[in-house]
Amino acid sequence: MSLNKALQQRLLELAKSSIQHGLKTGSPLKIDLTEYPEELTEQRATFVTLQIHHQLRGCIGTLEAARPLAEDIAETHFPPPSKTALSALQVDELDDLEIHLSLLTPAEP
Repeated sequence: MSLNKALQQRLLELAKSSIQHGLKTGSPLKIDLTEYPEELTEQRATFVTLQIHHQLRGCIGTLEAARPLAEDIAETHFPPPSKTALSALQVDELDDLEIHLSLLTPAEP
């Protein structure tokens, strides 16, 4: 499955909103799947990669599809900063954040 530019942009905006929400509230962004087109509600495994100035800042995802694509992107967020998590994303890094999404195809034997 290939997504057109508009759907790709919608997923990137969803990822950014989810990260902002996660940093602010400490919890994943909850979405209403009925607000998304069918292509974004199919079960897919995803990876979200963050870079700042082309340097890896973090990567998180799954290898097996367990939930709808839009929900997976929304819930694959990075934890809020804490005293013990020195590598946690900080709110002041959001302006320089580059988000890359990888949508995995179904696993094959």
